[in-house]
Amino acid sequence: VKESLRASFKDGVFAAVMAGISDYYATPLALFLGATVQQAVHTAQSLLPDHIEFIADLPTHLSCVVMGNQSDIEQTVLNLVTNARDALEDKADAQIRVEMRREAMQPGSCPEHCPRISACPMHHSQHVVLKVEDNGDGIPEGIRDNIFDPFFTTKGCRGAGLGRASASRVVSRLGGVIWLDRMRQTGTGFQICLPLLEHAASAYGT
Repeated sequence: VKESLRASFKDGVFAAVMAGISDYYATPLALFLGATVQQAVHTAQSLLPDHIEFIADLPTHLSCVVMGNQSDIEQTVLNLVTNARDALEDKADAQIRVEMRREAMQPGSCPEHCPRISACPMHHSQHVVLKVEDNGDGIPEGIRDNIFDPFFTTKGCRGAGLGRASASRVVSRLGGVIWLDRMRQTGTGFQICLPLLEHAASAYGT
């Protein structure tokens, strides 16, 4: 069963197909992000080999309600975790970390590496940040601008290049942003910002 799950989620191919279907049929609902991410983390752990240490920092006291579709969010987390897993295939002290926290940004305080700068919907709102990080070799500087492009992959014939593109599409549809943390000195880190429910309607476009 474990190997079957791994095959199903390999390179996000299954995820991209399902995300495409959900573009048409999924209706965003109010949901507790913590519970949704916990479920994704539980599934992700079953996909990891024994040599990878998995750390989940998901405070249970956080009350983070967002507008979204549960399966889309779970699959986005799984996409990023499986990409991290593949980057750690031959690393002895491999580690993946998933973290969630609630933040409030003041005008003009957006990080320089936010891809949308002044257009970011989180600049004036409470939002939740979800991080997926690994301690692999990282992504070369020369290709970082292309990592969310459909069919762009660093895995050669082993990759389809659909997982990160699917994640980007889902997050954007939910009124959020996703970016590569360019400030990291080692490994790879992705950050997802989603507006909390009281701000989600305007960010989502409803």
